[in-house]
Amino acid sequence: DADFERMLVGSRLICLNSTGGPTAAAGLGARDVIAARMGGPAGLLLVEDPLVVLREWSTLHGQRLLVLFTEQLFIDAKAAMNKLLVHIGLPRYHWPKAQLVPNSDRFTYNAAKSKSTSTSTRYAPVPPQWAQALRIAYTPFIRHFKRVLPCLDTPWPEGPTPAGAGTAGWPDTTPTREEIALQETLCPLAARLPG
Repeated sequence: DADFERMLVGSRLICLNSTGGPTAAAGLGARDVIAARMGGPAGLLLVEDPLVVLREWSTLHGQRLLVLFTEQLFIDAKAAMNKLLVHIGLPRYHWPKAQLVPNSDRFTYNAAKSKSTSTSTRYAPVPPQWAQALRIAYTPFIRHFKRVLPCLDTPWPEGPTPAGAGTAGWPDTTPTREEIALQETLCPLAARLPG
């Protein structure tokens, strides 16, 4: 979609190369990704910093906080829901009447009434070259998130190191004092990475 592509170019995370194709902006760090705004400096944030959100929630709930990723629900909804049930002290459930929606990875209890079986128009997939440029642009943030919270099974794949980026690839971002405190709250001692 042209509006989506213009928004990404305006965010300065994505640039257009000499052939008009998308490429990740050079020299991005994790904080650059979080600060990016739709359509430029006055626009809305592209993404809210999940480390800030988790820090706020951990202040309220401490180690009782369970972090699940949307991708985990799509990959295996039953396992993700059982993880939640066990976390809140309930037994696992085997979901006997859940049916896999045909041609999908979703489950439903009533295929005749489920919105999951709807043939309504969904968003078109992001074109592969734009998806690759976004993956590369978001990699500094993904690496930083994984460094701060190594105990979480983060389902976000990293992009390849951009050509000409050197051996380091992306600027390193040292965790802040608040991020280290978040790690100490959410990660068991054995799962923490050194500073």
